[in-house]
Amino acid sequence: YQLGKSVELGRKWLKYFLNRWKDIRCGWFEKLELILRTNNLIARPHAIYNCDESGFSDETACEMVIVSLETKQAYEQSGGSGKSFTTSLIYGNATGDILPPFIIYSAKNLNPQWTLGGPPGSSFAVFDSGWIT
Repeated sequence: YQLGKSVELGRKWLKYFLNRWKDIRCGWFEKLELILRTNNLIARPHAIYNCDESGFSDETACEMVIVSLETKQAYEQSGGSGKSFTTSLIYGNATGDILPPFIIYSAKNLNPQWTLGGPPGSSFAVFDSGWIT
């Protein structure tokens, strides 16, 4: 393998990889099972949740981009100024239930207008940066 050179994986690569790392692969699932049993969660998938966050810059640029004719999607990525940012947290459990989102705005006070039109049950908060990490 050379740095910067593409390598195409063969059809048997995954099989060989899993065989080489069986102890790590099995070890992870053994630890997961221990955690699920210790916390009485095996028969309670409705109590196993995951959270994902997405951040949105409120000050993005919209500019013309010159691309070749073959380009299917033309856009310019812009992170904005970083001064105004909104974070959305979405929670879902192992049975497929999704909780209403939790939205964090970059502000000192929550403007009541920002809470209108969201999904029923949504929660809203403010934080100086709008970031959660």
